[in-house]
Amino acid sequence: MKKLFESWRGYLTEMQREFGPIFDQPYGGAGGDEVEEFKNLSREEIEREKKFGNLYCQEDVCWIGKKGRMIKVDLDYVYPIQGNIFYQDKLDYFKNLFRTQDEVYLHAPYGILSIVDLDSIKESIEYEMYSGDHKALTTGDEELDVYILDKEKYVEDNDLEEEEVQQLEQDLQYAIANNEGDLGDTIFQSRDGNHRIFGARAAGKKYIWAIMYQNQYDDVMGEKPWMAGYKKYLK
Repeated sequence: MKKLFESWRGYLTEMQREFGPIFDQPYGGAGGDEVEEFKNLSREEIEREKKFGNLYCQEDVCWIGKKGRMIKVDLDYVYPIQGNIFYQDKLDYFKNLFRTQDEVYLHAPYGILSIVDLDSIKESIEYEMYSGDHKALTTGDEELDVYILDKEKYVEDNDLEEEEVQQLEQDLQYAIANNEGDLGDTIFQSRDGNHRIFGARAAGKKYIWAIMYQNQYDDVMGEKPWMAGYKKYLK
């Protein structure tokens, strides 16, 4: 076993999400904010939103959004802005709402979508090391996760031969090509509607519908080359 890999093994084993949530279910402080009252939209309002194509439904929940700007968000891959404040009464309110109501109509939250690549995995591992705010993303291979943090240092510390380095690079290219681990998946940073989002997750929902943040949407529709891959996620 290589020295550096051995020294990181405990951390990396702990880090691996096994495709669980990248952000733990938040716990909020008591009080401090009013619970949003749930008010069903009138049938006329619902039909109007449906007519304009702004209604995105899943089972017993319909999200009111903006046609062409909607994203289907896996709740295992959603996280809030760092330092966001949660209130337990609001989290419990929405959790109970999703669990007890036969029909729920809510305005969709807003946020920013990201496609996971090597840079985002590296950044998330480094962030996890220093903040512990959310779980790190992974290539699906513990050794590769360490290797991409600092390739030169890894090669030097482990006294790797050229053939061993080539093998690591081949393994890395294979992981990229085959979307191993979290590669190629999408993650979503919520900018509005955190209590609705995490209330849904606490109620056992697997996904929600959200609205792409306006600035990101403008970049995507502006045909910027680095945003081209995002258009396919818009509904």
